[in-house]
Amino acid sequence: MQTDLITDNMKEEKYIQKAISLFKSEGMSMPIEIVAERIGVTKKTLYNNFESKDGLISRCMEKIMEDFRSDMECLCNPSLGVQESFVAGINALRAFFKGLSSTFLTDFFKLYPNLASSDHTIGFEIFTTKLADHIKWGQREKFYRKEIDSDLTAKYIAFSVFGYFRKYILTGGEFSAEHYFSQVIDFNLNALLTK
Repeated sequence: MQTDLITDNMKEEKYIQKAISLFKSEGMSMPIEIVAERIGVTKKTLYNNFESKDGLISRCMEKIMEDFRSDMECLCNPSLGVQESFVAGINALRAFFKGLSSTFLTDFFKLYPNLASSDHTIGFEIFTTKLADHIKWGQREKFYRKEIDSDLTAKYIAFSVFGYFRKYILTGGEFSAEHYFSQVIDFNLNALLTK
């Protein structure tokens, strides 16, 4: 019985990973039949595991947020050091956004606005909390300026990254994502450093 549960969970996880990959590259507007076909299962199998396309989407977004939370752990990784952790955190955020196609994001916000709003808020909070912890760590290590309000600064950086990136970079603005994120690292890291 326990083995069956483990096997079922492993299968479900495999379906979720394949669906995430499909949605990231082609968006979410395709019917469930096409999703099933593209990930190599039957429509019935998907319904048996997720009850509906919305259920599958919801589980996929939960997994994406779990992975994002794990990726943001690097912001407070003592083995990297303060400055390297900041760079690693911004680069992890860059990789996260890079993995999401504009089709995926457009479909997600259009077709699942409540879930998108919730996940955007969750992602923002994850990044903000980890970044605030990172700034406090840098202040304790006397690497960052003591007078900086860590919570306010973390929210400011998170808002600028999430808002600006979504509005200007994903829509094909004048700056590339690479240039944008390198500037985010340089500008914010220099603002935090002790003189």
